[in-house]
Amino acid sequence: MRKLGLRELALRELGLRKLALRKLALRELALRKLALRELALRELALRKLALRELRSVPCRKTSRTTFRK
Repeated sequence: MRKLGLRELALRELGLRKLALRKLALRELALRKLALRELALRELALRKLALRELRSVPCRKTSRTTFRK
């Protein structure tokens, strides 16, 4: 194996650094997508709960709550 010159070493290190940064950026993007999806699911669940509470009407005869369909 031949020795690498300073210029070649610098270029190689620069390439490796770029690769590492690209990997990091992709990982951050994936995490951001995951967080946004989780947030959307949570918002959807809260919306469903709110709609269910709006539809619930106390029954006059009993103290139970009936749900309109």
